[in-house]
Amino acid sequence: MSEDKKDDVALTAAGSRFLRGIFDVEMSVVDEEVEGKILFHERHEGPPGHAHGGSIATVMDELMGCAAFMKGYMALAAHLELDYRKPVPLHTSMIGKTQIVKEGNRSVHVKGQLCREDSGLLLVESSAVFVHIGGSKFMEMNEDKNNSQKFSG
Repeated sequence: MSEDKKDDVALTAAGSRFLRGIFDVEMSVVDEEVEGKILFHERHEGPPGHAHGGSIATVMDELMGCAAFMKGYMALAAHLELDYRKPVPLHTSMIGKTQIVKEGNRSVHVKGQLCREDSGLLLVESSAVFVHIGGSKFMEMNEDKNNSQKFSG
């Protein structure tokens, strides 16, 4: 594996370049679970003073995907679901937490929560199914721009 590809794999464990380029997120592993400290800004705004649901979904997808990656899955999201319990305010520190809830041969199910850091108030719950495509196929995706990788077995 080339040095560039090794760097790409390391970046996946800390969140994608996309995530780190657009969002203010600090990820860490705590008790074998991926946690992220998140701050949404005006560029993430949907309703006045609050984060857009798509911005929230992007962050939760990345957190849950990193949880799958940290367990050894080179996986892509096949299903993503979010329940928005309360609006997520801008400029307020949030904590995202993830938990692996089920592992299969080719899939991993992950749950997540987004809470206010100051009060612990639950704002968003998420769940996802990631499909393991294997390390070689995962890395080949960068080489094949016309890739039509299928998600099913």
